[in-house]
Amino acid sequence: MVDELQTMSEIAKSMDSIEDKNVQKRILTWAWAKYVGGSPESTAEHPGQPKTRGRKKSSKKSGNKASRSKKKSFSMVKDLNLKPNGKDSLNDFVANKNPTTMTGRITVAVYYLAQTIGVEQVSVDHIYTCFKWMGWKLPAQFVNMIHQAGAKGWLETSDRENIMLTTLGENLVEHELSDKKE
Repeated sequence: MVDELQTMSEIAKSMDSIEDKNVQKRILTWAWAKYVGGSPESTAEHPGQPKTRGRKKSSKKSGNKASRSKKKSFSMVKDLNLKPNGKDSLNDFVANKNPTTMTGRITVAVYYLAQTIGVEQVSVDHIYTCFKWMGWKLPAQFVNMIHQAGAKGWLETSDRENIMLTTLGENLVEHELSDKKE
């Protein structure tokens, strides 16, 4: 118990030393996803109630399987035009940038959606649509991979319905990934 309190005190001091509240929020969101699962918002309806893992004891059929599969289902954004007139298509943009990692692909997709075609609020479904369009294999933990791009500082991922590119993400896409046009 003493070790736990000391560790919690050290974590609190470390977090307090970070002045940027957005950075604090990204760190806590990442830690929550890694060690608790899901997002802090997903437990907001039942504060103080521990998140249960495994099968529910109250039902043999268990609706738990349905809730797990629901978390993994994503939808295509049907009105998303990834081949707009007068702008690079997603295919051309990706060919120029050539992202080789999953987090790189996610960041390039968010950049394309936000910067090239002007999607105001990029959601997980938008990124999913880009992956399907490109024929990229989806990782088993798709949302976790998006959060990993956030942990690298490339994206702000605290809101699944409004994933934003950071300055580091812009620099990655604009300056670090290959650009065959140059």
